[in-house]
Amino acid sequence: MNERQMRADLSYYLGQLWRFGIVLSCDNLVAEKLVEQTCMRALEREPVLFCTNRMDCWLFSILHSVWYNSHRFHTFRTGQHNDNLRVRVATRYGGPHESEGAALVAQVMELPDAYRATVFLAYVEEMSYREVSQVLALSVDTVTNSLAAARILLAETTGRFRRNPTEVI
Repeated sequence: MNERQMRADLSYYLGQLWRFGIVLSCDNLVAEKLVEQTCMRALEREPVLFCTNRMDCWLFSILHSVWYNSHRFHTFRTGQHNDNLRVRVATRYGGPHESEGAALVAQVMELPDAYRATVFLAYVEEMSYREVSQVLALSVDTVTNSLAAARILLAETTGRFRRNPTEVI
């Protein structure tokens, strides 16, 4: 693939990459840097397409790798995780007149990192579990378990989850 075609393909996926960057980092500036680094890395090498011919899977895997490595480095260097996520999400989507959709977005953004990524790729980007597992470098079973756990957490936060099967909602 020549550089011109690669640039055209990259420009087509910029919006999707930025959304994935937001899902992972919950920060607009970080998402923009992730997309920039992803594009630079993609231009440096020939596409390595997984079992499918989806360019977006390859680009998402690069972005995830960049984010994971920088996130891990930041956590190691500072000795702390980014705990202000809930504050940022509540500030952005909260309020007395929030819509049900905004509330759901806020609840998804409050999920742990791995759950957010799997939910985004599986349900928003409509990737198969196998493709999600390849992008995130996880087993298919781990993806399945993460999605199930995310659905349970979302159901608990919306009050639609019953611990006791005889309990009435």
